[in-house]
Amino acid sequence: MQSWVPVKDAERLAVAVYPFLGSGQHQIPFSIGDTLHILQRCGAWYYGYATNNRAFKGIFPCSFVRIKRCVVDKSLKGAGTVIARENPLLHEVTSVLREWGHIWKKLYETSDPALKPVSDMLHDLIRQRRKIIAGTLPTDELRHLKRQVTATIDRGNELLKLDLVVRDDQGNIVNPDLTSAVKLYRHHQQAASRSQDSEGERALKRTQQHNSHCLYVTVQNCVCRLDEDAEIVLLICDASDPGRLKVLTEPYVVTWKEGLEKNMDQLSSLRVLYTDLSNSDIASDRLFLVGYVVKVGSSAKHDAAAGRRSMQISHKPAKKTVEMCRRPFGAAAIDLSSAMASAASGDEDGKHRFMPILTCGDKDSLEDTARRLVRDISGRDSKGQGLWVTLRLLHGEKEQHPHLAKMALARRLGFPDVILPTDVRNDLYLTLHSGEFTRGSKVQDRNVEVTVKVCNRDGSVRHGVIERGAGCPPVEEYRSVVYWHESRPRWAETLKVVLPIEGDCDSHVRFTFKHRSNNEVKDKSEKPFGLAYVNLLQSDCTTLRNTRHELNVYKINSKSYEEGDTSYLNLPALKSDIRDGQPRPESGPYLLSLRDSFSLESITCSTKLTQDVDLLGLLKWSSDPGSLKERLARLDRIRQEELVKFLRDSLDALFHILIHYETDDTYDVDVFNALVTIISSVTTERRYQHFQPVLEAYLQSAFSATIVDRKLMGVLQTYIDNVRDPESRLHLLKALSCLRYVFKFIIKSRQLYIKMNGGHDAASFGGTTQHLLRSFTGLMLDRDTELESVQEAMLQHLPSAVDDLTAVCDPVQLSEAMAELVRTLANGNLTERKLSVISRLVHSQLFSNPDGRHVLLPEVVAAVGLMFDLQQQNGAGGMATLRQRNKRSQKLAQMLGEQRTDAIGLDKARDELQRSRDELQLCIGILSDVLDVLWRQHGQRGGTSIDVGVVTQHLLRKVLQTVVSVDREDTLVCGLVAILISMLRQMERHHYDQYMSGFTDVTDQLAFITEILMVFKDLVSKCVYPPLWCEMIMLQNSVILKSLRLFSYTIRDRFLEPYEHQIWNNFFHCAISFLTQSPLQLETFSASKRSRLLARYKDMRKATAEEIRTMWIRLGQHKIAFVPALVGPFLEMTLVPDPELRGMTIPLFFDMMQCEFYSPIKPGSQYNDTKRQASASKCNFNEFEHEMINKVDHLIDGGRGDDFYRELFREKMLELCEKHSSMREQGVRFVATVTDLMKRLLEYRAIMRDENQENKMSCTVNLLHFYYEIHCQEMYIRYLYKLRDLHVAANNYIEAGFTLKLHADQLQWSDEQLPAVLRHRSDFGPLETHRAMKEALYNKIIDYFDRGNLWEAALQLCKELSGQYEEATFDYHQLSQLLQRMSRLYDKILQEIRPVPAYFRVAFYGRGFPAFLQNKVYVYRGRGYERLAEFSSRIQDTFPKAELMDTLETPGPEVTESLQQLLQVNSVDPDMEDNKRFSGKPVTEKIVQYYRVNDIDRFVYSRRSQRGAKDPDNPFASMWLQRTVMRTSSKLPGILAWFPVTATETYDVTPLEHAIETMTTKNRQLRELILSNRSDAALPLNPLTQTLTGIINPAVMGGTANYQTFFTPEYVERNPDDATLVAKLKVLIAKQIPLLEAGLETHGQRAPDNLKPLQTMLEGIFDDMRTEVQDKFGVQECDLPYQRPVVALRHHRPSLAGWERQDSSLSESVHTSAANASASLSSTTLTSPQNGTAPFLSLMNLSQSFSSGGTLKSQKSATSLPRSKTIFYSQASNLSAAGAVASTPVRSRDRRDQKRGSITSQTSESTIILSEELRPARPLRSEVERERRLTRPCSGQYSLRHSPSTSTLSSRDSLGPPMDEDSEPPPPPLPAKQSRQMSMHIEPDGQDLSSLLPEPLPPSQEEPPPKPPLGPPPGESSV
Repeated sequence: MQSWVPVKDAERLAVAVYPFLGSGQHQIPFSIGDTLHILQRCGAWYYGYATNNRAFKGIFPCSFVRIKRCVVDKSLKGAGTVIARENPLLHEVTSVLREWGHIWKKLYETSDPALKPVSDMLHDLIRQRRKIIAGTLPTDELRHLKRQVTATIDRGNELLKLDLVVRDDQGNIVNPDLTSAVKLYRHHQQAASRSQDSEGERALKRTQQHNSHCLYVTVQNCVCRLDEDAEIVLLICDASDPGRLKVLTEPYVVTWKEGLEKNMDQLSSLRVLYTDLSNSDIASDRLFLVGYVVKVGSSAKHDAAAGRRSMQISHKPAKKTVEMCRRPFGAAAIDLSSAMASAASGDEDGKHRFMPILTCGDKDSLEDTARRLVRDISGRDSKGQGLWVTLRLLHGEKEQHPHLAKMALARRLGFPDVILPTDVRNDLYLTLHSGEFTRGSKVQDRNVEVTVKVCNRDGSVRHGVIERGAGCPPVEEYRSVVYWHESRPRWAETLKVVLPIEGDCDSHVRFTFKHRSNNEVKDKSEKPFGLAYVNLLQSDCTTLRNTRHELNVYKINSKSYEEGDTSYLNLPALKSDIRDGQPRPESGPYLLSLRDSFSLESITCSTKLTQDVDLLGLLKWSSDPGSLKERLARLDRIRQEELVKFLRDSLDALFHILIHYETDDTYDVDVFNALVTIISSVTTERRYQHFQPVLEAYLQSAFSATIVDRKLMGVLQTYIDNVRDPESRLHLLKALSCLRYVFKFIIKSRQLYIKMNGGHDAASFGGTTQHLLRSFTGLMLDRDTELESVQEAMLQHLPSAVDDLTAVCDPVQLSEAMAELVRTLANGNLTERKLSVISRLVHSQLFSNPDGRHVLLPEVVAAVGLMFDLQQQNGAGGMATLRQRNKRSQKLAQMLGEQRTDAIGLDKARDELQRSRDELQLCIGILSDVLDVLWRQHGQRGGTSIDVGVVTQHLLRKVLQTVVSVDREDTLVCGLVAILISMLRQMERHHYDQYMSGFTDVTDQLAFITEILMVFKDLVSKCVYPPLWCEMIMLQNSVILKSLRLFSYTIRDRFLEPYEHQIWNNFFHCAISFLTQSPLQLETFSASKRSRLLARYKDMRKATAEEIRTMWIRLGQHKIAFVPALVGPFLEMTLVPDPELRGMTIPLFFDMMQCEFYSPIKPGSQYNDTKRQASASKCNFNEFEHEMINKVDHLIDGGRGDDFYRELFREKMLELCEKHSSMREQGVRFVATVTDLMKRLLEYRAIMRDENQENKMSCTVNLLHFYYEIHCQEMYIRYLYKLRDLHVAANNYIEAGFTLKLHADQLQWSDEQLPAVLRHRSDFGPLETHRAMKEALYNKIIDYFDRGNLWEAALQLCKELSGQYEEATFDYHQLSQLLQRMSRLYDKILQEIRPVPAYFRVAFYGRGFPAFLQNKVYVYRGRGYERLAEFSSRIQDTFPKAELMDTLETPGPEVTESLQQLLQVNSVDPDMEDNKRFSGKPVTEKIVQYYRVNDIDRFVYSRRSQRGAKDPDNPFASMWLQRTVMRTSSKLPGILAWFPVTATETYDVTPLEHAIETMTTKNRQLRELILSNRSDAALPLNPLTQTLTGIINPAVMGGTANYQTFFTPEYVERNPDDATLVAKLKVLIAKQIPLLEAGLETHGQRAPDNLKPLQTMLEGIFDDMRTEVQDKFGVQECDLPYQRPVVALRHHRPSLAGWERQDSSLSESVHTSAANASASLSSTTLTSPQNGTAPFLSLMNLSQSFSSGGTLKSQKSATSLPRSKTIFYSQASNLSAAGAVASTPVRSRDRRDQKRGSITSQTSESTIILSEELRPARPLRSEVERERRLTRPCSGQYSLRHSPSTSTLSSRDSLGPPMDEDSEPPPPPLPAKQSRQMSMHIEPDGQDLSSLLPEPLPPSQEEPPPKPPLGPPPGESSV
């Protein structure tokens, strides 16, 4: 059996390559990529744990993981930590990929816009990681790849808002433990600047860091139409000059033979490296890679019609016997300026770039074709021909890329910007420019070919000195391209000639010109027709000038010409060599051609040969020593370019002169000046500053003069001594500018001397050096103004020489000299230049030397301290003043213009501020450098403890005060804080003790600790560093924690007795602010970041909490001073989500409770006395409790706390309170209150994060109730307005108004001062009294109710408010506006339509709902026209996981206690209580409807249940109802649109009771429909039609026939108790008959023609129904108001203007008519406008009355009562009828009245119609009597419709004043006859009046209406 064995340390790390579920016991689940720590192995299983969950250890299979080499860090406890042994960059990339992977998933889930860039960066990192793992990259490419990877990581971290990764210059992550605080701050600055730079800017910066660059080009393929050998000449050109292409590099020649490479080994490796490119070349926007394609073949012309083929295709080779000719084919080009950016980042993927080839024209040269292509680089005319290349830009010299050394190198034409000593070149570049040649004996222009050879004096050809370009071996001759029949060929071909290094003057370059024939036979016989030459070196051994040269072309006599004839050397080579008048040169076969010409350009690139004669004279001074002084003096005339080019040779010559004249000082000054001139060219000229490495290299390797130190120091001392001489001062200024290198030569010479001869004269040299340094110091003390320039130069350049002096001088002596210099500077004003001197001294090696630092540091600290003192003098006030003056200056400059600011001196403030800021910045830099040096030198020889003490003792408080004074917006504050952190970090315990003991005054010590605590609190509350600077912030926190611990000792020891409250208070607030700051909340970080911070800093919160607890315990009896002030801070501390910290700090609350409980009532008593005497103590902790409740609400609402804290708080506090005998009762109550509040607040916080607005409102109401119960007014008001805001956001204006009403109820109508707890600053201004606040609230509530259509509730508030205006404040203006507003509200009640809300019951069953909803029932008020389906969908959308139950039964515990979410939703009816205000009064339906659905807390719903046997013929008889009545906690509407049900009552409704309810409801509905249709003719008729049809002719439900079972004797016998109910049901059925009759009558009046058959059918059925019902149940009276007949009064109006006067008397006329109604019935005579008086009496048909009873109408205008429904809640008293009112008949407005049978007669244009509603006042006649009366014959032409026998005026509809019942006259007699035609015939005293009616005319014979008279007749009223 196998056993578990430990594994080796190197094999303890594994990476998962397959996912493992780990479903078995003790198995570890993991995913792909997880890392695991292996501890043991047993067969195929490992035992260990996953690194992301170290707490769980288990087993996992070996085959699912791969072992990764690692090392084990055993410094930690346990098994240690495994660290992968891999490239740190690879480890970082892996960690980043893992972290970004989780973030990418979240971005994908939320469709974040950052998803795409993050995905791209992840792919880039994966691809780059693959390259790193491969391990095949060379060093420079790996370095380049590392730079790319780090840039991608930094860019991604910035995009994802992750922490800034701090790196050093090499891209390695900085370890904060090994880096000083100031250095870490600088790294953060650099990282932040890098992350802000774009990729292009970063590439530009990398480019600017190097002076030289290389371009790596690979030719991948060439596609062109060629059928012979060819060459491609690639070179880099600058096309900035549109007239020419400036060639920058040597050409690279690619050759192939009909597509196959000549050298097979170079196939697929055509690569070239263009070197020595300068920054200006790279920055050019017109940089091109140009290629010339040249055909190489026979001179005979070939058609270029060969097909398109690739260079990889092989063809049959040409004959070797043919002499090849180079002919132009075309040019290719690619823009490098556009491709350089991508090339700079590396073309790793081998991206191919296309270079189009443009073929040459007949007369185009290759250069012309290239220029044409450069102008239009698109290559549209290339026809698909071109080159495919890849590009990559490499920075630095070619030596920095050793892996590219074996490829072809194409160097720059000329020297690069930096010439290294090892770079030896001796090249001459010749460019064949152009020529002009005559035809000679040819018919056409010649085909000229130029052959170039380098020959010796004897005519022999030098071998291997001509190079056609990179990639080609050296050749003996070079042949140019041949342009056919071109007399002026332009070649622009460049070749390189290697010059002889020994300077041989015999060599020259020979150019022969030959005609190439397209006939091969003739071409072989052709000989050169011309010759030209140029010497490589001139007679003075200088090289050819860098310019264009015009050469003499000599004709060759072919008959006497021989190849080796050199007689042409006796002839002048250049045209400039021929003087005017000189005879035509001739020699042998050579004769000068006057018409032919040839030009070329030359560039010499040589480090051995020069073109300057003066420089050559200096280099060869030994050949003529007598003219040495003159040659040294002419050194100033030598061009600086030549000097730096021959820097090494020049310096060697100068030092050889000094050595040669060792004992003679004749040339010392001249050589010194010459040396200064050469060094100045390198150090001061910006163009040549990059030659300083060359100078350094010369010093280290080539300089060998051992005696020049004394000579150089002597000359320098002489200049200082004679500084007042202008010439000496001028030479001294030049010498000071290069003082550093002068000292370098002095020191190097001294070192060489000591190495050769020993240091026996060290004292002499030291004395000389000290004397020289003292001379410098003395020079600084001189106050002569003429020496200011010298002093400035010395301050600038002297510190640069200190590092070199340390090599040969004693550090202490040198430090003393520098310290003296610093003291000299400190005595004067510290200008920026003098501060820079101190800064450079700190950077010197002398300061790094412990001995020298001990001398220098006190002086540096004193100087910097003086600067801080000056800043403190300016201080916050001074700096603020300067800033204010600067701001005023800017404002005035904007007002007055910049041109006037100088005149008024406003820019002076700006200059002072900038100067002060610059000086402070220099001081910050100096002190930062000092602290960085001390940190780096810590632990080395000598140590830095003493130095740290010196710095902190003198500068700590000054830095602290400067931090306080500097504005937080200033960028300098970050550097100051870094200095403060660095100083405190380097201070050890003895430094703190030493510093604190330095205070002689306790007050000063107290002030210092207070200052530093306030600064700490400010730093952690408002960190000066960006949030992403994690390392800097955490380092700051670790230092602050260390300081708090050390300062706590001082506070406990020195400020407890005597007690100083302020410093203790500052400590607690500072420590708690530190503990609760967000950077320390580890729970909010990712797992990797959390583990990294814990490993480095541990959990600093626990240490801080322990320190706070210790300090609290030490307070003793002074604790009461912090109760309740520290309740909030302590609560914030305990809410930190760490169990250990919470358990440690929660008991502090109990200690606070005890402090207040035993606190003395009398101020003078002691805490200990009150514990012994309970009567002397408060015996409560009310203040603590109140503060605790307020702070709990504030902090939990802000996101702090959780359920674990609530449980822990309850457990800890309850345990302590129950053990305390005196505080037990109050303590337990307090704990219960606070834990309940926490529970509600946590629910509130969880719900407020949800999108469900209703849940938010419910939670808020829960908190409202809680605060109301505990009488916490302040929090109650606060949450009232939170609830209001939620309602307003959801447009719940009614609920918002009721919410504000709760606040108003807390106020009184008085002028008392408003307490702070009742104020609210959100909506209302500074209101000071109860009345003002309450008035403002009422106006806001009224506005909300108005917007929510709750006008009745708004009117109630208006009435209360009007009473205050009228009786209390007498503000009639406000009262007037309020009454107008009330009027508008009344109008809205009657005129506007508002939806009737429905109510719904919702039951929430299950524990899956929020706690406040679980297993509760609510009644909801619907929105607007929302009905059950819409409401149910809305509730289900709110709770998408809930299921809708299909039953209304209450579920059992198995459902209510489960985690399900089950809903019951059903409609309920509001049950309005009896309203006595409406009893016995007719009230409009719009008024009553409001009270039916508002101000309700009682709701009803019913369910059917079948009991007993079901009767198939009448199931209704056994149908019972289960009715449920619910009471809600508040009336609806209220502060919510839903309230919980508090009481429920369920009872059964018998079928009989159900029948009574049904009949009552149906009668009420029918009655309302009749009244609605009578009052508004515009209403649709369909509802009335359906209702009448359903009652009269029930087709489905059976109607009243279902109730017959209740009227049988058997039922009464079985149910004797139901006799009353049966009688009631009979009455209801009987009362339905008159309602149906009125309904049929109304329906018949409005029914259109298509409903006439239905109307007839219903009337027939109703007659039978009425007979049956009246026979069974009797006749009942209907309380429906009868519609009055219409009485029309004819009246002529004289004009339209008279309507206004008539309207004013309208009401009076109507009242008169009503009062005289009785007399009108017996005898009525009306005065006619036309013929005086005429008796006329007529009763109109009901159909002729208008839409509502009691209205007056005319054709032009109408005055009517509002159309509304009228409800009589009790039967009105029988009033006597006013009778029928006579009037003239009215002409109908349209034909509709005629169709309805209305009376039409000739009337005047204006007719006033009075319509009245009649109501039966007597019981209805029996059916027999009705039939008897209806069978009477008609009395006239018109017959009356069947109508009630008795009518009376309604008390509501009568326009006259109401009459008393006792004085009411008896009702008038009924008319004799009525008919369905509804014309009325009245017969007073038995006389038939029908004869008085005029005969109607047919429609065609109707008379037109008479014209209206001009005015009313005399004596007539204008009714």
